[in-house]
Amino acid sequence: MRKLMRYVWLMPALAGLMMSCASDKTDAKALEGAWNIVEVDGEAVKAEVEEAPFIGFDMSEMSVHGKSDCNLFNASFELKPNDCSAVQLGEIITTMMACPEMELEGKILEAISQIRSVKQGANADEMCLLDAQGTTVVRLIRQ
Repeated sequence: MRKLMRYVWLMPALAGLMMSCASDKTDAKALEGAWNIVEVDGEAVKAEVEEAPFIGFDMSEMSVHGKSDCNLFNASFELKPNDCSAVQLGEIITTMMACPEMELEGKILEAISQIRSVKQGANADEMCLLDAQGTTVVRLIRQ
C-alpha cells in the first residue's frame, strides 16, 4: 500500500516535468557553441564587416562571449529550472573601441541584453532569441 501511495504522489510531479519542456519550446541548452548573428530586430546584419558578428554559449561555464561589430563582449547567463527555453544574460562586459559602424554595434548589444528565451528557427542550425514579449530580437545561424 505504501508503494502505491508513493506512486500516486510522484505521478503529478513526473507529469509536470514532462510538460515543462513541451514540443513547442526549445531547450536553451541547444545554444551550446558558436553562432553567427544574422538578424537583429528584424533587420539583416550586413556581412560587410571583416568578421561577422557572432555569439558563443558555453553551457559548462554558463558564459557567453562574442563580437558585436568590432568590439568583443562577455557575460554570464542563467537558465531557469522551471522553463527549459528561458535564458537570461547577466551584465554584459564589452571592449570600448570606436567602430566604423556604431549603429550596428549598439543594436546588437541592446538586443542581446533583452534576451529572455530561445526557440528553434527553420532548422537545427537556426535559433531565434526572444525578448520578454516573445518577439525575436536576434536570429542566429550555427557557425
